[in-house]
Amino acid sequence: SNMRKHIKSIHQKVRYPCQFCDRHFSQNCHLQSHIRSFHHKVRVICRLCDKLFTRKDHLLAHFKSRHKGEKFPEELIITNAAGVVDEAATAAAKPSQLTSISSTISGDSWP
Repeated sequence: SNMRKHIKSIHQKVRYPCQFCDRHFSQNCHLQSHIRSFHHKVRVICRLCDKLFTRKDHLLAHFKSRHKGEKFPEELIITNAAGVVDEAATAAAKPSQLTSISSTISGDSWP
């Protein structure tokens, strides 16, 4: 719950260290997002204009502001560190589940 997260991060000062750099995060989901975006270089692509995003919520905000009136695509496209489309992650991606897309790129799940 939000109260438990608050207590852990603020009062108990629990931090989640990145194994690849010196950054620390107050929530594990923020750490996982950081690892995917900055170390595994996972990207989601706007299917209408091919713009790349490091986070799904940024893609959604882009879509709402730049493609008003357009229907959100039925599937997301996910790339790996080499910029190659990851077929397994793309197949698992559902726009209606923007916070729970599984990625086979790093072996973990999208928070």
